[in-house]
Amino acid sequence: MIADSSVLILFARINRLELLQQLYGIVKVPKPVYDECTASKHGDAALIRDAFSRNMLNIAVLSSDAKGLSEGLKRAHPQLGDAEAAVIALAIVTKSGALIDEHPARMAAKLQGVKCTGSLGVLIAAYSKGILSENQVKILFQALVRENIRVGGAVVAEFLDTLHGIRKDKTF
Repeated sequence: MIADSSVLILFARINRLELLQQLYGIVKVPKPVYDECTASKHGDAALIRDAFSRNMLNIAVLSSDAKGLSEGLKRAHPQLGDAEAAVIALAIVTKSGALIDEHPARMAAKLQGVKCTGSLGVLIAAYSKGILSENQVKILFQALVRENIRVGGAVVAEFLDTLHGIRKDKTF
């Protein structure tokens, strides 16, 4: 799995970066994402640097093909930043999924055939695999809201419907 900045920052802020490793193994991070996430002097940057030092996260070097693809993505989708374009390009080249929250980047990735999961999708996946209880998911969801996760009402409704659907499936 290839991660973008927002997912890493949000999960660092709620002190649950280990969920990413539990779900996806070692998560790869393009250098522009690493630079975005670790440049700050805030606590979340220190937690992210620590995750790299413990090999929960790995910096992925973009091949020349991925670099060219990243530049092409930025031309085709001017709203993409360097980090988002690098995530999508690396996901394409490595045939991986991507952890992306921002809607424009998710849409650009989906147009390229990249399967995207956002922060709420991580919680759903952790619940469906039994890593988190329903109560833990609700607590972490509230923590993400406190950290200003940017999701619309429709996304929250879909998240809650999915959570409820999984709970119903687990009762049979």
